[in-house]
Amino acid sequence: WVSSPRHAHFAVTDSGSDAMGAESSCCKSSRDDAAAIMETGGPAPEEQTLDAEAVDATPPAFGPGEEQALEQTVVKTESAEEGGKLEKAHAAVEASPQKKDDDSDAGSRKKAAEDAPTPAPAAEPAGVDPEPPEPELQPRKGELVVFISRPAEATIGLNLDALEDNATFVDGILKGAIQVWNESHPNDTQLRQYDRIVGINSVRGSTNMLLAEMRKTIDWRLIVQRPKELKISVDCEKHPTLGLDLKYSPNGVSLLIASIGEGAIKEYNKTTTGTKITPNDRVVEVNGVRGTAKKLLEAATNVDALDLIILHFPKA
Repeated sequence: WVSSPRHAHFAVTDSGSDAMGAESSCCKSSRDDAAAIMETGGPAPEEQTLDAEAVDATPPAFGPGEEQALEQTVVKTESAEEGGKLEKAHAAVEASPQKKDDDSDAGSRKKAAEDAPTPAPAAEPAGVDPEPPEPELQPRKGELVVFISRPAEATIGLNLDALEDNATFVDGILKGAIQVWNESHPNDTQLRQYDRIVGINSVRGSTNMLLAEMRKTIDWRLIVQRPKELKISVDCEKHPTLGLDLKYSPNGVSLLIASIGEGAIKEYNKTTTGTKITPNDRVVEVNGVRGTAKKLLEAATNVDALDLIILHFPKA
């Protein structure tokens, strides 16, 4: 992200995206299409919809009622061909004296089986313990626990940004189960926009694993980080570059700081006595403008100064 007097230039480094700004490249900004949206509606093609499990769309081999009808036809055909033979064989067995002896022997065996003692159930092998349940995740410093229980059939109503490898960021809470839960539990710790989800139930680590667990379960014990807002002002004439490498999701509402190089932010970190800006923090406001990543980038064009609001998350 390079800024100069009257201009703050943004160059998008992925192929097929338009560069914003007419001069030299700026804070590198890469568009990452890993956004995961927990909502019904019309997500962009590159996004995932997590409200419904995949449905097997393979058509059945038979139409409604056809399979049963086919079975009945086979049974009737076999009965028609074999019925006479079976009746004759049955009549022959009934007329045979051997059948009476066989019936008597069968009755004796049945009575002996009924009188036999019932065997005791097999004992568990010695030294084998049942598998213990998976341990509950414990919050680390700066983390909160949020409990949510949602109906399985309801829309979840969560916009999630999955740019990071080990956490997912709450872009927004829409109409759905999460909003209903928050409204009906005003005194509980709630999930909020801008929270960073780092764990759910017994899962912590991989973003894909977090999203899979959220998909398949209806009772969530979330481990979240709640950010602190930092306000930073940059004189574009004094500091022509911010030194930020940014990533963003097309429909996201933040710019993820992937790394910090030489520039205004690194100098700020050297001189501040307060909280320092670190990778995985997020820019959510530029010169009073909040909204999509595109709006944030546009707000930094043709300006003499940048007033930024950056969300800082605790580091484990």
